[in-house]
Amino acid sequence: MKPVEMLSSKEISMIEFREKLFMEEVEKYVAVITGERESILPYIRDENGIYSEKMAWEFIGELTKCAHIYWEYQKEKDRREYENEKYPVSEIEALAGASDAFSAEEEEYLQSFLYCVIRIVDANPWRNTLKVTQTFQDFIWFANEHYEEAGRLYAAEATAEACGNHYENLKGIYRPADWLTHLFTGTYLSDRYSDWEQEEYFGYLSPALRRELEEFNCKPSRLRDEISSGLDSDEIDRMCAQYEEDYLADLSEEERAAYAVRVARKTEKERKAEEEKERIKAQFAEKEQFVRRYLTFKEYRYAPEYEEACAMDEDDLSKMYIVQNLDVIVKGMVRLFTESRGLSRIQDDKAYFTATALLKQSNKRFWKLEKEQTRRDEYV
Repeated sequence: MKPVEMLSSKEISMIEFREKLFMEEVEKYVAVITGERESILPYIRDENGIYSEKMAWEFIGELTKCAHIYWEYQKEKDRREYENEKYPVSEIEALAGASDAFSAEEEEYLQSFLYCVIRIVDANPWRNTLKVTQTFQDFIWFANEHYEEAGRLYAAEATAEACGNHYENLKGIYRPADWLTHLFTGTYLSDRYSDWEQEEYFGYLSPALRRELEEFNCKPSRLRDEISSGLDSDEIDRMCAQYEEDYLADLSEEERAAYAVRVARKTEKERKAEEEKERIKAQFAEKEQFVRRYLTFKEYRYAPEYEEACAMDEDDLSKMYIVQNLDVIVKGMVRLFTESRGLSRIQDDKAYFTATALLKQSNKRFWKLEKEQTRRDEYV
């Protein structure tokens, strides 16, 4: 034990890191009971293990049906809560929505999201470095990871393109989907924003990046080219070689060996990145469909009109509910699907009470060990 003032940033960071790891283990435990850890590949691949567009859309149709049912349940639940709190009828209808069915636009938004997740999970870009599990958990994880505002997403995309890091620092679905979209189209995601949007979101960029863009008077996607303009490839190679020679001259033999290892790792990483591009290009069917669905999802997710709820009519409020509560709907959808397919053990009394008992026993055992350790420490 130590006073809170004595806790260092490193210790606080370790507390958060260990809590995150612990909660991931808890989530895995829950996922086994709910069926979330079951693979989705049997629903999207044929008997030869090849992705099937037909199977994928049949799967999406089943998932959409589950989402509809959960949506109706959720809205009825909301209405009861508002009625219990004595809201006026007009406000209840506005808040909970007058319609219990998805509109065509709402369904397109949901299905675009599901399609993108399925294609990402099947292709598995970067081979499991993305946290992709190829299970129902991926739907839930991707539904939870979003940017709060369009400006923050633009800043993340623009920064990635200005630095040439292949969207590695983006979060959630945007990292793999942006990378795939750029790979398939050759266009940059930040360039897809209108001139008005780019001007509006300019303030979200870091001060350093803003200064560079103002100095070179270019878009983020063009920054690296503008910086290197006037230098041909041979000249750049000579500059790099001279820099490396000067750098190595001041190093010991041991440091040179370590540097060589770092260079080899970087070269290997670049080689694997190129191999990954070729693998994805070769195996990824319906590329145009993926790009269209992803851009549709983004368009709904960050539609400007959803940012001002006070100006919305009833239909817009309903759409905003779908957009902002995607995580709730998707989690409920997964619960209903796994239950209907016999993948969940939640309603299996034996499995459920066994899992609960084991959890309680672990809790009691840990608490007992902690008490014993405390007594030993006091005795010493």
